Amino acid sequence: MMLPNPNLTIRRLTNEDVADFSAAAKLLDDMSQLHAEKVPEVFDGSQPPKDTNYVAELVAETKNQIYVAKEDGQVIGVLRASIHTAEDAPGWRVRRYGSIEAMFINPKSRRRGVGIAMMQTALDYFKQAELEMAELNVWDFNREAQALYRKLGFSIKNINLWRRL
Repeated sequence: MMLPNPNLTIRRLTNEDVADFSAAAKLLDDMSQLHAEKVPEVFDGSQPPKDTNYVAELVAETKNQIYVAKEDGQVIGVLRASIHTAEDAPGWRVRRYGSIEAMFINPKSRRRGVGIAMMQTALDYFKQAELEMAELNVWDFNREAQALYRKLGFSIKNINLWRRL
């Protein structure tokens, strides 16, 4: 895959990448804070800060692939991809599929192709695993991410509506 800039690398985190765990945790924290700010009826912001142990646990889970984007040696993006199996239930197909569980790019590094490159890396992983489909969830406030995902061929398959009582 052609990366948008020669100083950008995207790679899967492994247990040997402990030096990058802290930066990945910081980006995941920033994502959590954004969600708490934009969707306070769901996220209260009281979640303890993510740390290197949190990232180490994600890396250790075999269903996860944690990718980081680095530019000039600095972690500027993180993506968590997982493989799931939908179990047998009446009326539903048993299927294996990929899920983008989380992606966050440092705001200063957005709109430069980093998100597309990270997503393409995850989609390539799903294809290599011979999965049928990739899915993700994105909050309504995050129009920039929605546009990115549509550009990559994602389409709406389900809409979750809310109403205050």
